[in-house]
Amino acid sequence: MFDLRSDIAGIPHKADLRGMSLKQIVTGGSATTEREFIVVSDHMVQGDKVDGYKPEPEGRMLRGNQFKYWVNSEGEQRETLYDLKNDPGEMVNIACDPRYKNDLEKCREDMINWAERNRDPYIKFMVK
Repeated sequence: MFDLRSDIAGIPHKADLRGMSLKQIVTGGSATTEREFIVVSDHMVQGDKVDGYKPEPEGRMLRGNQFKYWVNSEGEQRETLYDLKNDPGEMVNIACDPRYKNDLEKCREDMINWAERNRDPYIKFMVK
């Protein structure tokens, strides 16, 4: 990914690095482009086995203005969706709520498109 340190220090970086510089924001300016969402990856590792199994789920989170969507590599319910405007504490997973079906599908689509653009191997775990 794009390294903010090289941008601030004026160090050249590879042209094929993905990402956006945050230099303008960090130095008191404003963003030159707006993002529709941001994607974050995680890989949870637990110390010891539980009942003979050591879970090590990997996941991706897509966070937009209103919704936060997670998809994990393991578990019975691998997706979570939160409505950040109506549930800022992220207390109610609405991924299975039929009223949010279109929002869930939009988050899935955005995540898959992001993964394809960024050649993310995690795409094999994404829900289509």
